[in-house]
Amino acid sequence: MGVGVAYYGGRVLSNVAIVAVFWTSNVAVDLQQQVGSFYTAIASSSYIDWLEEYDTLGLTGVGGKLGSDQHIGRGKLTGAFTITPSTSATTLDDGDIASELAAQIAAGSLPAPTLDSAGNVNTVYMVEIPPGYTVTLLGGMSCTDFCAYHSTVSVGGKSVPYAVLPDSQSCVRAVCGQGFDDETILRSHELAEAITDTESGLVSAADIAAGKDVYPMAWAGDGGTKGEIGDLCFQGFVGDHDEVAGYEVQKLWSTFAGACVVGVPICVAGVTPPACRPCTAYDNGAACSAPTTVCEEATGTCRACEGLECSAMTDAGSGADAGLHGVSDADAGAGATDAGPGETRVRAGCGVTGAGAAGVDAWLLVTALGWTWRRRRRGRLLS
Repeated sequence: MGVGVAYYGGRVLSNVAIVAVFWTSNVAVDLQQQVGSFYTAIASSSYIDWLEEYDTLGLTGVGGKLGSDQHIGRGKLTGAFTITPSTSATTLDDGDIASELAAQIAAGSLPAPTLDSAGNVNTVYMVEIPPGYTVTLLGGMSCTDFCAYHSTVSVGGKSVPYAVLPDSQSCVRAVCGQGFDDETILRSHELAEAITDTESGLVSAADIAAGKDVYPMAWAGDGGTKGEIGDLCFQGFVGDHDEVAGYEVQKLWSTFAGACVVGVPICVAGVTPPACRPCTAYDNGAACSAPTTVCEEATGTCRACEGLECSAMTDAGSGADAGLHGVSDADAGAGATDAGPGETRVRAGCGVTGAGAAGVDAWLLVTALGWTWRRRRRGRLLS
């Protein structure tokens, strides 16, 4: 593809904790009933295993930035929560959504972000918007200018990722897909990019365009101008996806494989890189496919555990089963009192064709043709 995905020094999500947020009880019924099961399955699947390619362990970012020293492993669904927002408006700007998220966390209506052992945020909030709502993003409009996006907001002094997922069934001429399979493709795209480029929403498009330091971006293509690992493979729901754990998911760019993939299998006899990857100790009990297998790092293959190593093994990728929880502001308990909205900039994605851009770029849909194009404005984003 001619695109160099590089590390710019920012954080990733070590073991993603997914919070599905329903913006009122009017979110589409299929999503309320099924999206929790989707996130549970994907977070603890092979779709996450190979993302260790984008670990930041021991890395220094472009320009000499000290990296976050994190390993990406399997995650879980924390739960699905229905909120009663402080506004009844059906046209929502991204700033309204970010502020509402911070307020709901502070009030205890949404769980506070969890942290990894080094104090990095692990939680991502996946916000489902009901039919009949319009989301605006730095001058752009959902369905017309973008399908979905992920960004970052400061909550309690921590960089917290979130994704905004307008109802795609409401879009005319199916520009953002139709049906649950297309919805899972969009959600897997934003989830994977939030995992591998958690703080990209804090980088401005103006800095990217000017070739300035794009820290705290993590993994992105060509200084952020070519987008993130999902953008590099998105082709408008045509040949850009595959099935994992029973669900359709977005193919993602693997620098190791040099291709768009939904997974990179562990090497076995007769198969060599880049068609496969050597396993690592992190694959024990997860990508090594059984609770009693370990990675033999000398050969890069999985084998049955032996003796004491069997008792020492832990499952690195078990996802928690979390049910749906209806929560209203009226019955919310006290939460983190120091949480509050901070500076929010946006990284948007998932248009119809081509590669997107990081920072504050978004996909622009030319709905008459069903194709996409991109442009930038000074400062925030245009979309």
